[in-house]
Amino acid sequence: MGAKAVLLEKDQLTAGFLNVETQVLTPSETKELYPLMNVDDIYATLYSPADGCLDPSSYVAALSRAATMLGGKIFCNTGVTGIDTEVINGRKRVTAVRTEKGTIKN
Repeated sequence: MGAKAVLLEKDQLTAGFLNVETQVLTPSETKELYPLMNVDDIYATLYSPADGCLDPSSYVAALSRAATMLGGKIFCNTGVTGIDTEVINGRKRVTAVRTEKGTIKN
């Protein structure tokens, strides 16, 4: 494993303190677990057998449903160019989202 894998080993050590089982895997070991994953440009991965998996499309659909139920609006094909924040009552809050089609404010 390359020098960058040292960072993963630090993460593994931290996870151990939290009683989370992890393993640093080589690209070939990662490919065995995830055959569709392109491992050509990675040094190593941090694997946690107890972690779950999810379908990204279903996850995004669920987030979209929840957002619209709470009054949010979904803008398709609209790139975000910036996010404006402000500290309100001691907490950082999003006050506007800048997009290629204009600024959205609450």
